[in-house]
Order: sequence, then C-alpha cells, then structure tokens
Amino acid sequence: MFIGVWNSMVTVVENAANGLIDFINRIIEKINSVSLFTGISLKYFNHVELERLELLPYANGGFPNTGQMFIARE
Repeated sequence: MFIGVWNSMVTVVENAANGLIDFINRIIEKINSVSLFTGISLKYFNHVELERLELLPYANGGFPNTGQMFIARE
C-alpha cells in the first residue's frame, strides 16, 4: 500500500515538473522564432522521469543472487 501511495506522489511531482518544462519550452520556442533577428537560439529542456518504487520479488517468494545480502525473517 505504501509503495502505491509513494508512487502516486512521485507521479504528481513528475507531472508538475514536466508541466513547468513545457511552459518554459513554449517560451523558448517564441524566443527561437525571432532568432533570425536577434541571433539568440536556445535549446529545449527534456522532460524528467522519476524512478518509482517496486515490490521486490522476495515478498512473494524468490531467491537472492549469490553473494547478495538479505535479511530473512523466520
């Protein structure tokens, strides 16, 4: 449950950041449209993609790789 809530919050932050990037890129597009007259040409910003948490397969059974540290609860 926590992972789903956390990933939802990450998605909200990611969407807000990408919305701001889109806004800035539209401004850059306007500046670049007159670059022939001003000599100014700016590069666009890329969207961000944040990593999400995922449920490790050990929660449902599985085996760690050789040499991988893990804590077993018995």
